[in-house]
Amino acid sequence: MNGKGKILILWFFVAVFLFAQVPFSARMNGGKIHYRDGRYERAKEQFELALKERPDSPEAHFWLGLALSQLGDGITAAEHFLFAFQNDSNLLLLTRKEEDKRFAVWSALSQKSQHLIISNAYEDALPYAEMTVKVDETRPLGYTLLAQVYSQLNKLDKLQELGRGLISEDSLSPQGYNILGIYYFTSSKWDSAAAIYQKAGYLYEAKVGEYKENLKKEIKRPDAERVIERLIQYQKDKDVYGFRTYVEDSLRLKKSLSLLARLTLELYNTILEKNFALFRTASSYLQASVSRPEKERNDYLVKAETVLNYILKDNPKDLDAKYNLGFVEYSLGKVEEAALLFRELVETKLLFSQLPEKIREELTLEMDSAGDKIVLPLSPEIKAKIKEGDFAYLYRFDTLSPLLSPFEPKTLENLYLLLGASYVRIADLKKAKENYDKAIECFLLVTRLNPESVDAYQNLVVAYREKGDKKMAEKMYLKMEEIKKKKGKQ
Repeated sequence: MNGKGKILILWFFVAVFLFAQVPFSARMNGGKIHYRDGRYERAKEQFELALKERPDSPEAHFWLGLALSQLGDGITAAEHFLFAFQNDSNLLLLTRKEEDKRFAVWSALSQKSQHLIISNAYEDALPYAEMTVKVDETRPLGYTLLAQVYSQLNKLDKLQELGRGLISEDSLSPQGYNILGIYYFTSSKWDSAAAIYQKAGYLYEAKVGEYKENLKKEIKRPDAERVIERLIQYQKDKDVYGFRTYVEDSLRLKKSLSLLARLTLELYNTILEKNFALFRTASSYLQASVSRPEKERNDYLVKAETVLNYILKDNPKDLDAKYNLGFVEYSLGKVEEAALLFRELVETKLLFSQLPEKIREELTLEMDSAGDKIVLPLSPEIKAKIKEGDFAYLYRFDTLSPLLSPFEPKTLENLYLLLGASYVRIADLKKAKENYDKAIECFLLVTRLNPESVDAYQNLVVAYREKGDKKMAEKMYLKMEEIKKKKGKQ
């Protein structure tokens, strides 16, 4: 082959090489332009095409993550961010220097960490929680998420080291005390856990006040408190579009969108941290009470009662605090107060008719032709949709008006058992026999939720006997023995 032919072949390969490179760089550049101009859906399309060409490109993963985070899909975005940073440490360094990108990346990674923690996938959550802290070492939530993962994986040395390290840098670090509280709680050192958690809770409370003032300065409206509540609700719902529309159109604060988003997230996360710390304070007192003599036990219960009342004063809708307070009141003999709390909890429900139409239609498909009974078990898809609405369980499914509860079935059973037991004690103390009927109603409902509940039938025996209905007491006793015998054979 002559020299001219070799040159032509060489130019052919160069041309092929250059042609192969153009689509990737063009798509990346085009995607970045769309991203910077706020056309996030178009940006996502370009970055996805670029990633198809180069599946291992950290840059393509990073920018696709940014586009997804702006579209509200932080969980998927986090997967791309983690890949990008694990394969290109320079991207991590650059992200830490740019505030807007740092915030978007941190938000996605923390959201993914929370999602995996809630799903009990702690090993999977570990790299996301660790990267959350690496991206922004100034944000408290990242440390708390990492601490929760360490706790569940029983990495107690790392947990203690993390908490003490933060406190050594800042003696008033609420997250440092919160993490140290997790360490003591996980180690079953209840007195230390209660003291440390309580300190963390009060430090967080001061931070909540600071963040609210920062938001008010940016909002500059007389109804700033109401505006803040609405911004927090958007954050809670992870409604990126709703947040942006409200800020830009209703508040006319388009230029402050990024800043308001950051401040709202900081406030929301700090409120969650405060509530967690105070709730764990009460839980530590409850745990400490278990192994104490009666006098000491009651002292701990009173301490738990004080903290739980404080939580509910700030947030009357805190169901976990209300549940624990009901248990504390019952244990202290304040059965009327306990009954009131348990009644409020079991009545925290959503009527079937109040469900969003799409979910209601899908649930209706599970009913039989008469339309008055749900075919059980429900499909995983239907269960997922119920959970999306913050409700965990469909019950009274054999009536024309099924109900949705925020509690899992076992918790719901326990609530009705506790409510029924409270009514029995009220009937005994007040000599008010009508409360036996209320108790019986609760225990019968437990048998509908769980037809093989020995506890329900045992309590029905007591309630009917105390009411004076020996025939029904005998019937319930025989049913209880039948269930016990059946379970003994299994």
